[in-house]
Amino acid sequence: MNTDAGDIQHLIARYPVMSDLGKPTDVVRLYTAEGTLELPDGREARGHDAIRDLIRGFHAGIAEDARTAHVRHHVTSHSSQSAGIDKATATTYFLVVTNSGIDHWGQWQDWLKRTLDGGWRLHSRKVVVEGAVEGSWFAHAYPDA
Repeated sequence: MNTDAGDIQHLIARYPVMSDLGKPTDVVRLYTAEGTLELPDGREARGHDAIRDLIRGFHAGIAEDARTAHVRHHVTSHSSQSAGIDKATATTYFLVVTNSGIDHWGQWQDWLKRTLDGGWRLHSRKVVVEGAVEGSWFAHAYPDA
């Protein structure tokens, strides 16, 4: 695995850990300053402050629901490709498990940019949910997604 592919895989692997631990400020550091995050219901946040606020709101909603006393995002498969010298794309499959069991699954569609120091950051992430268990937290929180 070349260094870029390994660095990108490491970046993407850090995302669910930081998110599940409730560290939105750490999650935001994985994005470029002008980065975007799009949720399955079409809401989009642009820039660090907006992404942080969106993630905090997401965590507040989870905290209010007994089905999500425990949430873990599991990365199951990942593929990244160069899109030029300083750009890359990645598709990552995920599975979300709560204290009630499997909740929902889908993929992250990412565009990444190389930083001035040679590292990588998310420039945009689109969360695509492909399925959810009936009665799950996701099915309740995003009925129209």
